[in-house]
Amino acid sequence: MGENMNSNINLISFIKKINDDLNKTITKEQDFHEGNEISELHIHKILFIVYGAFHKKFNKEIFEPNFQAWKYGPVEIDYRKFIKDNNEKILNKFDCEINNKEKIYLEKLITKLLKFSPWSLVEYTHSLDAWINNYEGEEIDYKIIPKEDIFKSFENRNFD
Repeated sequence: MGENMNSNINLISFIKKINDDLNKTITKEQDFHEGNEISELHIHKILFIVYGAFHKKFNKEIFEPNFQAWKYGPVEIDYRKFIKDNNEKILNKFDCEINNKEKIYLEKLITKLLKFSPWSLVEYTHSLDAWINNYEGEEIDYKIIPKEDIFKSFENRNFD
């Protein structure tokens, strides 16, 4: 497949598939996170980092973000609604059309991120201004993280 060939992926399914593939190849001694299932917390952090890193690398958005600053870092509210309501239609938001170069980049980045525990990624997202500047404590109404804040937080980060 050439670099300019586009393919459609669902980012959530893509993350879960990479996780499943890693679980098949990693032995118990090398286990990178508990169990075969990826946690909701892990996916929220991966979505946030992928969103920021992908925009930095390709100067385009991979999906329309809806992140809020919660106690344990950024939470993608639409994905949270999917988990709570089990509404499959919400997952369509994470359908992306990407070229082969972008797909390879995503696969490498997600593989790298899956090797970190969810709590390591929480710690990492807590170091970013996008979360720091928008987290106001354990409120009932959490603050939306503007995409411009995310872009700025990833300007000087390198994931290659």
